[in-house]
Order: sequence, then structure tokens, then C-alpha cells
Amino acid sequence: MLCENCKIREAKVTLIEVKNGQTKILHLCPICAEKLSLGLPEKSASGSESPGEKAEKESRIEETRELVCSTCGTTFSEFAKKGRFGCPDCYSAFGDRVKEILEEIHGSTLYRGRRYSTDRKVSELLKREKELEEALERAVREENFEEAARIRDELQKLRENGK
Repeated sequence: MLCENCKIREAKVTLIEVKNGQTKILHLCPICAEKLSLGLPEKSASGSESPGEKAEKESRIEETRELVCSTCGTTFSEFAKKGRFGCPDCYSAFGDRVKEILEEIHGSTLYRGRRYSTDRKVSELLKREKELEEALERAVREENFEEAARIRDELQKLRENGK
């Protein structure tokens, strides 16, 4: 089945929109589905929207639009409750929303191998050490010796505590 919006790509998403008690079903490709349903709400004409108004508008949009996988019929809310997809096509049907969830939970959508909390602490210490070394070089280059001495002392403390 072709996308009802662009009529070019294969429809993999079913968008159900409820407005004023009327249900409208659209079969869309993932790209058109994102354009039509996953974008952020537009700002008001004045350009200022209170956080309460924005949250209310987003919740209304969430209530009226629901993504559905056209292959297995799993809705996004079912996926969110169960934490499992119904079929492989759900990945493309729910695309960017899944990426947002993964970034929120894991901080990234890239797999970098198994990491442990001690690895994260060590990498943060190494990153901070590198930042301080660069700041020290910059302070010396700019002949700001008082700042350089302060950074040197901080760097020594970091190295002593990190061992």
C-alpha cells in the first residue's frame, strides 16, 4: 500500500486521528508520519506560549494522534506499556519516538559496548583532566600565571584523588 500523503513510498504507519468525535485513519510512510504527527506543536502567533499552555497542547495532540504499526497493529502506547515491539516493522513505524526514548534512557542511540559505572567515572575524570591541561596551557600561553597556578593545583588534586 502506498502512502496516502506522498503517494510514493510504502505505507508502514497507520495514523489514527480523533477530532470532535470523528475518527480519521491515514496510512503513511515513516517520513510523512513524522511530518504530520511527530513534530513539535507550533508556537502561538505572538510567539510566547506559557509552559502550561505548551504542556496542555502537547497532551491534547498526544491524545488525538496515535501511531499504529500497519503490519502487526501494535500502537505506540502498547509498546510504551509493554516495552516490546509486535514485529520488526514497528522499528520503522515508531522511528523517532523510539530514538527519543533511547536517548533519554541511555544518553545515546549508539551502542558502545557494555559499560560499567566505574568506567563512566574514570572517563569523566580523564575528560576533566584533559580540560584542565588545556586550560593550563592556555593560561600559560596568555601569561596569566595566577590562573595557571590555580589550575595546576586543581589538576594535582584531581590526579591525587583519582589514584
